[in-house]
Amino acid sequence: MANILVIDPSRSMRSTLKERLEYKGYKVEVAEDTISGMAACSHSHVDLLL
Repeated sequence: MANILVIDPSRSMRSTLKERLEYKGYKVEVAEDTISGMAACSHSHVDLLL
């Protein structure tokens, strides 16, 4: 399955998306802002960025 990175300032939105996508079998990482998201991208392979 694809690796997905969710970047959103809303903690509840990140949590909901992570939970639903993991339920479907995706590996999901989350970040609060663009800077954190870019750091996450540099440390692991990301197939999709939301």
